[in-house]
Amino acid sequence: MKPIAPIVIIQTHVPEYRVPFFRELERTTGKRVEVWGSDTYFTETMQSGARAEPWYSGLKNHFFFGRTALWQSGHLSIACRSKLCVLELNPRVLSSWLILVFRRLRGKHSAVWGHLHPRAGGHSRTRFLRFAMIRLAGNFVAYTHSAAAAAMELSGRVRVFEAPNGILWSRECGATARPEAGRFRILFVGRLIAAKKPMLLLEGFALALSRLPEAIHLDFIGDGPLKAELERRVRELGLGERVSVHGALFRTDLLRPFYAEALASVSPGYLGLSAIQSFGWGVPMLVSEKELHSVEIEACRIGFNCDSFPSDSPLCLGEALARFVLRPPVWSQAREEIARAARADYTYDTMVAGFLKMFQERMRVSWEPRPLHVAIAWRGLPYYGARCIREAQLRHPEWRFTIISSRDSIPYKGIDEMVGGKVHWVDLNRPVTWASLAVPYPDLMLSTSWPHAAYQALARDAKSNGDGKVVCMVDNYLRYTPKQFLGWLYFRQILRPLFDSAWVPGAYGRRFLRFLGMADEDIHEGLYSADPDLFRPPIAAVAIRRGIVFVGQLIRRKGVVELAAAVRQLRHREALTADVTFIGQGPLRDALIKDGMDVRPFQQPVELVRSYQQASAMILPSRVDHWGLVAHEAALCGCLLLVTRQCGCVAELVEHRVNGYVMESSSVKEIIAAITWLNQLSERERTIGRAVSLQRALKISPRLWADTLDILVNRFVLQGASSAPDERI
Repeated sequence: MKPIAPIVIIQTHVPEYRVPFFRELERTTGKRVEVWGSDTYFTETMQSGARAEPWYSGLKNHFFFGRTALWQSGHLSIACRSKLCVLELNPRVLSSWLILVFRRLRGKHSAVWGHLHPRAGGHSRTRFLRFAMIRLAGNFVAYTHSAAAAAMELSGRVRVFEAPNGILWSRECGATARPEAGRFRILFVGRLIAAKKPMLLLEGFALALSRLPEAIHLDFIGDGPLKAELERRVRELGLGERVSVHGALFRTDLLRPFYAEALASVSPGYLGLSAIQSFGWGVPMLVSEKELHSVEIEACRIGFNCDSFPSDSPLCLGEALARFVLRPPVWSQAREEIARAARADYTYDTMVAGFLKMFQERMRVSWEPRPLHVAIAWRGLPYYGARCIREAQLRHPEWRFTIISSRDSIPYKGIDEMVGGKVHWVDLNRPVTWASLAVPYPDLMLSTSWPHAAYQALARDAKSNGDGKVVCMVDNYLRYTPKQFLGWLYFRQILRPLFDSAWVPGAYGRRFLRFLGMADEDIHEGLYSADPDLFRPPIAAVAIRRGIVFVGQLIRRKGVVELAAAVRQLRHREALTADVTFIGQGPLRDALIKDGMDVRPFQQPVELVRSYQQASAMILPSRVDHWGLVAHEAALCGCLLLVTRQCGCVAELVEHRVNGYVMESSSVKEIIAAITWLNQLSERERTIGRAVSLQRALKISPRLWADTLDILVNRFVLQGASSAPDERI
């Protein structure tokens, strides 16, 4: 029989926007919290989002009197026996009254959480029922600061706690740094239902079109019974190019790009959590004046983060839209302040803090917050991998990072120190467990080398025993080889259930993971990055940057045999105007030296920078190269790039005949064509090419790597399947 959790929280249902909060609450308390709820709610359009969560248990809602009251079953014994029971502050849930009375008679701690007043407001005739529930429980968790202040006047025996509604984590809040000229969207985010009045916004936008710039675009993000009617009306008005109905989007990484391009968001009907989300990202809001708004109206401050318009008037709404669009400097100066105010009061962090305070006071226990644990298993951890990890560590000193790696044939110096401490060195071919490493189960594991026994065993251990999430880091790309077809079968049948997501270097890797069976939305790019703080153009202008440099393993796959043959032919023709230098180690080193090539040994990153800065171009004639990080290093140093199409970085780093030359294959003919192109460039063309190399290279960085890790943590550890409101917005 499943043991009873010390803390039980009973909800009518658990919408998706609550999942991140409950996940963090359960994680922070060491799995001492259990949440009960149903798939149904008083409003039929609202759906539960927590069915798959380990802390969630289902109960049954029985509705009466046209869905105005309900009785919940399947949880009464648990609710009555737990040390602390938190109930929804809703007098219409009749079973909650029984639980409160029973616990009061037994002297057990109870709390109610919710709206102090019904939708009708503080003068409603039924408000006394909520007050009675609060007094019966003895503890009240308020949605807003004003509700907490009002509740304190009820009785000195009621303990009041504040947990203002949040929809973002505090670290997610902040206005996107974007010029106002790049903001062109008007947003509606929420359920497409009559009470939200999306049709009113569409009509108002249509009336304002003559005064709006052509670039202004209206976006509806949400789902509901009015979606089909809304789409039909858009077609009738001929606004298909100015209005989009996107459907529901739940994840922050999908929603944030819309807010980054938004001038304003709009609440044409009653206002909900969409206001908190909008303010958290520094986007002001247009709010209808006379509506029965949710408690989030408390966050709205006219003239600071919002403006208002008379309710139910398309004409007035259109005029308000025009004001927003025609006065962008006013709002652009306030965006960061808007986000800062939301961060201070309305985040998941403040919600968790309010509940923890109640738990500590009522149960007389104190939980030290358990740090979020990220484990990174990276084969032969290279310098650039350590640099990316360090970026995330500096950003999140409160997280615990466990680094696992295998020894490479040519180790980088100081890797342990670079990632801030101990690296667990393992044998890739021997299975290990988290217990054998003396490391607790991680919340999130990132793993390269999924075919190897050690990392695969750790992934299975984290998944099956620790409830962790696992992300595979893959750098291969699609070539339709027999091995890849076998991998397709193995991955889909054996490995796909093991991985929740995938992380790849770029577009080539994305296509490969889609081939293996990973959904496009579960694939993230930006896995590899050189260090832009180390690899930089020369501080002082170099009069002449001469030479071509090859950096990498001296093996056939890298095309060094073909490169050496091309160099010999160009020398014979006396057409080689710049020396070609080979930097690296490998079995072909002695043969290259014997062939008269300039070969230098493997260089540590600090030494390699000087080689790039002195070179005019970097050449990578690989037959197959999953990414080619050396191309990124060279581009950051301002080199032109001569690479084959078989290098995975081509799409991201090279513009053919501008900042480099894309060779169709690793052949002597193609290599000679690339070097000939380079020789014929004017100094002006070289200068332009170097600038393009640097511009493209700076789009990939350890900061982007840390951003992607944040997205993965938000989605799989803190937020579960989603992070955007879809129920109460």
